[in-house]
Order: sequence, then C-alpha cells, then structure tokens
Amino acid sequence: MTNRVIRSKKSNISVSIVIPSYNNEKDITRCLDSLCRYTDRSSTEIIVVDSSKDMTAEIISKEFPHIKLFRQKKRTMPGEARNIGVSHASGEVIAFTDSDCEVDGNWPDNGITKLEEGFQILGGPVQNGSSGKFISKADHLLSFRDYLPGGSEREVNFIPSCNLIIRKIDFNRIGGFNENFLSGEDVLFCNEAVKRNMKLLSHPDLRILHHNRTKFKGYLTHQYNLGKYLSMARKNMGTHNTLFHKIKPLVIFIPFIKLIRTYLKILIKHPGKLPGLLLLSPLIIPGILIWSMGYAGPILKNK
Repeated sequence: MTNRVIRSKKSNISVSIVIPSYNNEKDITRCLDSLCRYTDRSSTEIIVVDSSKDMTAEIISKEFPHIKLFRQKKRTMPGEARNIGVSHASGEVIAFTDSDCEVDGNWPDNGITKLEEGFQILGGPVQNGSSGKFISKADHLLSFRDYLPGGSEREVNFIPSCNLIIRKIDFNRIGGFNENFLSGEDVLFCNEAVKRNMKLLSHPDLRILHHNRTKFKGYLTHQYNLGKYLSMARKNMGTHNTLFHKIKPLVIFIPFIKLIRTYLKILIKHPGKLPGLLLLSPLIIPGILIWSMGYAGPILKNK
C-alpha cells in the first residue's frame, strides 16, 4: 500500500494519524470523513487498527481504500492498538484520535508550531459531538470536565488520548501505551512523560468532537470503567489515595468528593455551564455513583 503522509501547512514535518477501533460501525464513516475532508488524500497517512466483530473493517475497506487498515484477530485494547499503529507509522509526528471522534480543519496542523516551540505532547478541547441528547451531555461533562471548549492555552499534566499529538521519537522514549487497560492508559502514558520532564500543552485551537454515549446503560457502563481503570492506573503510578487503602470503609465518601469536585470545577472554570449541569443532575448523580463504584472496586479488592 502506498504511504500517504500529512504534511503540515506550517512546516515540512510529516504527520501520521492513528485510530484504534472496536465495533464502531456507526461512527467510523463520520470520523474518517472529517479527516479526509481536511487533508490532501495524495499526501495523507491515516492508520486504523481494528479488532471489530461488526462491519467496521468492511466499511473502511469499501469507502476509504486509501486508508491503512490493520485488522486484528482478537479484541485489542486501545493502548495496544495505538502501539500497533505507531509501529506502522512513517510520520515524524503521531496524532491520535478515536473512531467516535471528528476533527476540524485546524487539527492537527495548529499543534505543529507548538511542537517546534519545545512542547512534547499536545492536546486541546473535547467538544460534545452529540449535544442534543441529555445522556450524551452528562457523559461528556463527567468524562471531559477538564477539557471543555472555552479554556485558555495552558501547560497540563494530562492529555486525553482521543486528542493527543506527539513526535514519534518522544512516543518511543515513553515506551508506548499500556496494553492491558480498557481506559486510563493515557493517564499512565502522560505520567511517564511528566516523569521524563516532558512538557504537555492544552491548546484551544486543537479541538475535536467526541460522540458520547446516548443510552443510559452504555453511559453507566462507561462511567464505571472510567472509575475502575483510573483507580488501577493511580495504583500503578503509586499516586493512589493511601487513606482509602488503609481505611477501606472511607470509600463511601468517594461519590461525595467526586460530586463536589465536579460542580466546583464547572463553577470556577465554566460558570456559564453551571445551569446546564444543574439541569443534568438527575443523570450526573447516578453517573458519579457508578463511577465511584468502579473506582472503589480495585481498592476493596487490593488490585
């Protein structure tokens, strides 16, 4: 297959886009359409690593034959899929997004100059791509409260992997993503980057749209997994809350802490969104409760 590599309009740096995919036939066309719309097909490398049981791979092969598709025989965790993608990438810079995301015309081009200014990892706002649905709004606020649109350029300690840009040489220095986590692998990845004194920047012009869960069961399952794997990641990093581990009954306070932090973050950073958050409270509160159950699980099981 012919190598096709994005070349930034602002420099001669080549960029490869890597997308992990699993059973996302409903979103994959929208994701790849957005990438193809804003890039020159004759000079674009887009890599999809897919382990789906649905028709995702067939859709890609039929509708996007120029995209490099690597099919996996077994279910592949997101971190492992990204690592596989990078191993086949020819670009100097790797841009990660997910199969349930869309990008705009400035992504990832606006980040190239920041890499040239000395930052090692870049990301930006994650906008809700399914904004008309209440469950999607709740899922989005709980999942990306620190990366809502409207923030300013700032150095951070974490960039979500659905919107992460890094030079391939720095990716290899970190050692890639953890391959055993369903989520939270980006927490471990960024922690390793910070330990190596790398600089992470969230830039308001590096915006993507994320299509969140729209069904109540899917929303709760997602929040449970986010809590569970974040707890496991923090223990892996040695930054877990030792008080909870020493006095396990204190885990009953986790949902109250999560609730207070969520509402305070929105109040301080995005006060205009507070009325919407209050309106969504009948969905936000069960999401926080189930997230807290997921977070507490590894603590109670000493995982």
